[in-house]
Formats: sequence, structure tokens, C-alpha cells
Amino acid sequence: MMDTIRVERDGHVLVCTIDRPGSPLNAIDAQLHDDLGELMRQLKRERSARAVVLTGSGRRSRPVGTEPGSGSCAPSNASTRCGATRSS
Repeated sequence: MMDTIRVERDGHVLVCTIDRPGSPLNAIDAQLHDDLGELMRQLKRERSARAVVLTGSGRRSRPVGTEPGSGSCAPSNASTRCGATRSS
């Protein structure tokens, strides 16, 4: 279950809404980062959707980046939180 993303179906279209009411501009924190990963896993398994709409709740709805101080995707933990790998 995702705490920060609502998924609704409209025929063959999935509407995925980022909803962080306590965060101005739906900033990405650790929970939203994890929920986005879960959403991507669900979308890989989805066979009947022909389109996906990613939107945000609120007046200024698109996510602006990471929540200050959240540590999500910060350089120190990017390899574990963001799935990045380092090459030698």
C-alpha cells in the first residue's frame, strides 16, 4: 500500500496522484521515494493500462524535488535510496 500516491483507473488509463498534504509542492521525501518505487513495480505488472498520467494534488501540483533535510536521494545515500550504481 502506498501512503503518498493514489492510483485510479479510467478505462485503460491509470491516473497516479502524488498527495502529500503536509508538504508544500509535494516535495519528495523518503516515503514518497519508496512509494514511487512501488508504483513503478506495479506498473511493470500492469497489462491492461495503455497510458499512465502522473500528477499531483493541490494547486501547485508537480513535485519540485526532495524535501529539505529528508535525506532522500542525497549523495551520501544515493546508491541505496535511488538505485544508483558506481562504476570502477
